[in-house]
Amino acid sequence: MKEHNIKSELEVFNLSAWWIVDSMIAQGLVDPPYWCQIVFNQWGSGNTSTPLQFLAMVGGMSEESMFSSTSIGSTMNSLLAIGIIHGGHARVGSEDNVYMSRSVKAKSNAQYCGWAVRLIHELGREVATPAQAREMFNIFNISVTPRLYP
Repeated sequence: MKEHNIKSELEVFNLSAWWIVDSMIAQGLVDPPYWCQIVFNQWGSGNTSTPLQFLAMVGGMSEESMFSSTSIGSTMNSLLAIGIIHGGHARVGSEDNVYMSRSVKAKSNAQYCGWAVRLIHELGREVATPAQAREMFNIFNISVTPRLYP
């Protein structure tokens, strides 16, 4: 991945997984800033969707890390808010949750994105532009080769 300038997403499902991330960093397999996706409420992962578990997970990250947090199911909205408050980034979408609120299904991923933007602004943060995101991730030398698939 490094050879092709692909930014790794390090998905972390429980506290014990930080040793894998630390090992990858120590071996030079990933470059800073390290992009960590902290996942809560994943079936069988051990992470519960609580503020204390969130703080423990964020406390396990390298200082050179950036993160977003998500929760599978009904706690996605509250974990997103906690993550934003603590300096994290947003991950939303129907991959993790099909409901906007109890019994109200999302119409599209665009609906999730609009909700997340409003929440980000309400919590006093701003949404990054594509150029700002490339700068945060330190991924300037990206070339995209269009591919046609049958």
